[in-house]
Order: sequence, then C-alpha cells, then structure tokens
Amino acid sequence: MFDEPSGGNFVWAKVPGINDSNVLVEEAVKFGVTLAPGSYYQPNSEACAWGRINSAYAGNKRAVRFFEAMTEKSAARA
Repeated sequence: MFDEPSGGNFVWAKVPGINDSNVLVEEAVKFGVTLAPGSYYQPNSEACAWGRINSAYAGNKRAVRFFEAMTEKSAARA
C-alpha cells in the first residue's frame, strides 16, 4: 500500500542528463558530501537516476557547493 509521506529527513532528487546516481555519489565525495544512490533501494540494485539526500544537511556549505557544481554540469549538458 502506498500513502502520501507525512514528512521526513530525506529528499529524492536527480540531475537531468545523469541516468545513474552512482555518478552523483562519486562527484559528491569530491566535495565531502555523502549521498545514497538510488540503486541501494532497487530490488536488484539496478542503476537509478534518483539519489537520496539528507535534508538536515542540505544547507551545509559543502553540500551547497556540490549542488551548485551539479547545476553547472546539468546546464552544460543542456
């Protein structure tokens, strides 16, 4: 059964043009940021564009720099 979430600490996000969130995980490490790739939550660990971010740390300076870098990469691909 599915239900609307009532809240939580995690946000699911993806970057346009990146089909495997493991790429995001590798980029995040360069900024000192930890992300959970969507493949962790797939039945057979298949690649997934979506990654899970802990919203409690989304305002952290390292996370902000990472988000900005991913925005730039996404814009460059467009």
